[in-house]
Amino acid sequence: MKKAVLLIMAASLLAACAGPATPTATPSPTPSPTPTPGLVITAPAGATIVRQGFNIDELTEEERAFLEEIEEGYLKAAEKEGLELTEVTIVESHGSQEGDVGAYLIQGEEAFWVLYWVLSPSGGKLKRVPEYEGRKPAWDADYNRFVYLDEGGEAIATYSPAIESIIPVIEGLACEGFSPEQLNYIRGALEWFKEVAPERWAFIQAQRIPRLVFHPRGRPLAAATASGVSVVFDAEGLRLPGFPPEAQRVWFVSVLYHEAVHVGQFRVNKTCGLEDEAYAAQNELLHELYQVVSPGTQRYVQYIIDHGKEYLEDHISYCP
Repeated sequence: MKKAVLLIMAASLLAACAGPATPTATPSPTPSPTPTPGLVITAPAGATIVRQGFNIDELTEEERAFLEEIEEGYLKAAEKEGLELTEVTIVESHGSQEGDVGAYLIQGEEAFWVLYWVLSPSGGKLKRVPEYEGRKPAWDADYNRFVYLDEGGEAIATYSPAIESIIPVIEGLACEGFSPEQLNYIRGALEWFKEVAPERWAFIQAQRIPRLVFHPRGRPLAAATASGVSVVFDAEGLRLPGFPPEAQRVWFVSVLYHEAVHVGQFRVNKTCGLEDEAYAAQNELLHELYQVVSPGTQRYVQYIIDHGKEYLEDHISYCP
């Protein structure tokens, strides 16, 4: 897929970045650290397998093959760790969309493990899931990830075995690499967005964006880029120079919305008209937000809309 860039104020607006679709997130109820009742079987090696929230007969052939790889990887990794397999439970879960398969391992009642390199059973390694600020990890079956809950049962952080790091969670979105000030800004923008455009916010949640990543660059490139594994923001993806606070919020959520469209495109392996579709959705959102912002902010929103039109007039839609 071809990367496309939309220029605004001498800085790029956003681009769709090629990469494999890796569905890992979906809106979630309060997670539970223990498996709910499901289909329980015993693996030949002696480990117990709990299939949580799904029936294996309802899976596609690809999902079944993926589960077999997961089971093989966990069993081999557990043997290498020297775990007593008869004391091990592998919990498998399935999200709301095709391909959402996740798993973790429980040793006894206290130790939770996830498998790194899950698709390389011969080289897979178990990673112990750590505590965070005195909180034990809880499995979030819809997102297929470990999270840490506050007193109200809301996820405040998630554990990423790929980078062995605990990442803050804001409104269900894992945010990696942002400063505390940037996290506060994102939190305020999303709270505002949920209030003024709840249906648009529900769309972003439904795309199950794996994580947001901040990647500062030395010079303006793309405000944000999307793939199947992340949405990466540049500094100008968060804020545009010279814009007032309300206009900054509009800009940020519109960029996030645009990239959420791209994440959905990657998930279904779409290859044609990527930027056209994402901009059209962003443009609809901007027109809606234009109606709810103050008169002083409207001219900034119109500025974004107008420059987007200029971009599309010069844009070539790449189709096979």
